[in-house]
Amino acid sequence: MMFESILIIIILCLLYKIYKINLPNTSSPASDGEEDQPSLEKNRCQTVQNYIITTINEFKQEIMEENLLLSPPVYINTTLLEIISQNQSNQYVFLNDKDLTCKDMEIVAYYLIRNNRTLTYFYLHNNQIGAQGTQYLSVALQNNNKITLLVLFNNQIGDKGMKYLSNALKNNKTLSVLSLGNNQIGDKGTQYLSDTLQTNKTLISLYFSNNQIGIRGAQYLSVALQHNKTLKELHLTNNQIGDKEIQCLSNILQNNKTLTQLQLGNNQIGAQGVQYLSEALQNNQTLTSLSLVNNHIGDKGARYLGGAFENNQTLKKLYLSNNQIGDKGIQYLSDVFKDNKTLQELYLSNNQIEDKGAQHLSDAFKDNKILRELDLSNNRIGEKGRTFLEKVKITNTNLNLRV
Repeated sequence: MMFESILIIIILCLLYKIYKINLPNTSSPASDGEEDQPSLEKNRCQTVQNYIITTINEFKQEIMEENLLLSPPVYINTTLLEIISQNQSNQYVFLNDKDLTCKDMEIVAYYLIRNNRTLTYFYLHNNQIGAQGTQYLSVALQNNNKITLLVLFNNQIGDKGMKYLSNALKNNKTLSVLSLGNNQIGDKGTQYLSDTLQTNKTLISLYFSNNQIGIRGAQYLSVALQHNKTLKELHLTNNQIGDKEIQCLSNILQNNKTLTQLQLGNNQIGAQGVQYLSEALQNNQTLTSLSLVNNHIGDKGARYLGGAFENNQTLKKLYLSNNQIGDKGIQYLSDVFKDNKTLQELYLSNNQIEDKGAQHLSDAFKDNKILRELDLSNNRIGEKGRTFLEKVKITNTNLNLRV
């Protein structure tokens, strides 16, 4: 710690000396129309000082992390130690729902993860490890070359914990599935994650639902995934994503060449957001599954989405349940479904579809033998509409129809 203190003093003294010498005479007022040079120089000095202090803090953090897990934990949890002893040679380890705290995670990191050569699938969801517990986990993960799946759903990780975990992902070369849902991660935590995603070459599936990424988080993810070449699944359900956020995320579909599944359910995406998404989908050739369940698409949004299917030939699964789509919206979709040869599953439950909408769908799919799932449950379809839909099953005997 003495070396760190000396280093801090030297850097700050040099910084002060450089900028103090260059500061103009503050007693002379700036003339009319001239830049306030003293204020400008002071602002520059403060900016550099802040940058240096931030860098030093990061340096201190790295030193602290290097000293973690070098010796056995002082805190003892005999029940946890017994569970770890029983699982030392297992590929699958389930420590979910154990009320684990940050102190417990030091034990887990030291005794289970640090030198483990068999653990591959690790389930830690529904605990209370927090940011500090995530730090212990992250230090152990940096040198782990075996774990491929890590489930951390509902663990109070927060932005600070996400920073620790992102550092681990920069060095870890094996983790391919990561679940981080319901962890109070905001735009700052999303920024840490996004910085890592730009260079990460192993992560395939990212579950990031039930957080609070907001507009800034959407921007960070958009930039990161335009460069990422490995991620195939992205789950962003329930993340306060509205039309502005989806405009940012739509850039991913225009430029990313690997993403195959995108989950955007339980957000606040309206017709305008669907328009952005649809424009991106027209030229996308990789996405095979899109979920927009429980948004605010409506008939207007359905019309935009129909435009995407005029050119898109890769989407196989489309989830549109609970979106206030009525007969008019179904007509827009049906017009393009007539010529579509790739869609295999279509989910439209809990909308406002009546007999006329059922007739539109029947006309669209009457000669289709590719569709395997058509869910129209909890709509307003009567006997007349059901009769129209039964005609589809005559030509497509493999169709699973739910009305």
